[in-house]
Amino acid sequence: MKSWNVSLLRCDPDSSNVYSSFRHPGLALPVIGTVLKNAGHRVKIHVDVIRKPSSTDLVSSDLIGLSVNSACFQESYRLADRVRGEGRCPVVFGGPHVTFLPEEALEHGDFVVRGEGEQTILELIRELSRERPDFGQISGLSWRDAGGVVRHNPDRELEEDLDLIPDQSLIVGYREFNRHWTQRLFPTGALVSTSRGCPFRCTFCTIPQTFGQRLRFRSHDAVIADIRQQLAFAGHRYVYFTDDNFTGHRRRVKELLRRIIDERLDIRFSAQLRADIVRDVELMDLLRRAGCYLVFVGFESINQATLDAYQKGIHSRAVLEQAIREFHRHRIMVHGMFVIGSDEDPPETALHTVDWAIEHRLDSLQLLPICPLPGTEVLARLDAEGRLYRAADPITRRSFIPYGAGSFVLHEPKNMSAVRLQRELMLAYRRFYSVRGIGSALFKLHRYGMEPLIYRLLGRGIVRRAESEVDRHVRWLGARRPESKSVVETT
Repeated sequence: MKSWNVSLLRCDPDSSNVYSSFRHPGLALPVIGTVLKNAGHRVKIHVDVIRKPSSTDLVSSDLIGLSVNSACFQESYRLADRVRGEGRCPVVFGGPHVTFLPEEALEHGDFVVRGEGEQTILELIRELSRERPDFGQISGLSWRDAGGVVRHNPDRELEEDLDLIPDQSLIVGYREFNRHWTQRLFPTGALVSTSRGCPFRCTFCTIPQTFGQRLRFRSHDAVIADIRQQLAFAGHRYVYFTDDNFTGHRRRVKELLRRIIDERLDIRFSAQLRADIVRDVELMDLLRRAGCYLVFVGFESINQATLDAYQKGIHSRAVLEQAIREFHRHRIMVHGMFVIGSDEDPPETALHTVDWAIEHRLDSLQLLPICPLPGTEVLARLDAEGRLYRAADPITRRSFIPYGAGSFVLHEPKNMSAVRLQRELMLAYRRFYSVRGIGSALFKLHRYGMEPLIYRLLGRGIVRRAESEVDRHVRWLGARRPESKSVVETT
């Protein structure tokens, strides 16, 4: 089989969002790229926030792969349409959005790799290299046959060997990006995973459907080797563990934290984890000693009825408040993440939430409306009830949900209007990332250094940039009515 020139791309949403100042390449493309490189192919990874691909990069490709989530699906499809219009090479999609909407994606590309794609992409290139390819035998692939009929091959089994160490040097411009002065001031953190999957079934989340409810783990040796390689590549000691729930298996994570301590990696790391882990005294001590300085905690809601509806498994607001106290006692900053707009949320929930966050001294805050992502229970229910806001493609007139970067209200809540919820979310952000809020961060300098102040300044900048976009979206909501998928918007 010949060696292919493969360009892997990730577009980023045009709209502002809470991640705008945390530029990172993700892990999906480095993993896929490394698998292809190890099979003898020539691979370049282009990520918009690092360095966009040039026309020359695309012209020289034998195959172009795009990783697509719902935030960037429109930008990804536009790029794919341009590439296909020039007849350059096959276009392959992967990622959570197209995994659940492969028919939609096949209107803009040639193939869709559903779910985890390491083996599927290898088999696809192998078949493309044959004189008479047989795409029907590739598990996890969606495609069109010679008659134009969409075919969905059976799902592929989840990957069990996760010890591959992604080659970050495949990302064009990433080494220079890591050495830019802004990364010295505020490092994004090298991305390292220790597991895939999540045993919980939050109604608004796609992780269990995409990566399974059974946690699968990398070996500790692989994680340590990955950290060492990334530290050498990035030139700084910051790490972000990308697991949806870093502490999902207490015994294993304790073993890993002890390895980090014993091997004196001297890292500073952040991770996503659940609020209720603070009850484990040993784990909290190990987190601090291993270098944890920031946690991303999915509090989701301060309303108990909402927590129950989300199936979060947290049984009282007291657990959330205890979590903040305990993390702070261990000198760990807390980024609180909330989802607002459930049927159980009364009006002003966003404002009550931000007041609670200020009272309990959260270091940074993320307030997002419920996002009806493909494949979730939330989408199915809101669609059945005709409560989603849709746009229409100006050419095909087909309706779609304009996800943007996740900051926009796209459904009609039960107890308030979509317009009111959108305005209250923006007002809550302004209240938290106010001048007064920035001033409060100054009082944390002696305990945490400059980081809380930097977070508040970055947050204020993101909010100010987003104001005009939110105003446009409010007008867009006001000119429309919610509908179900069966109704195509024509306005």
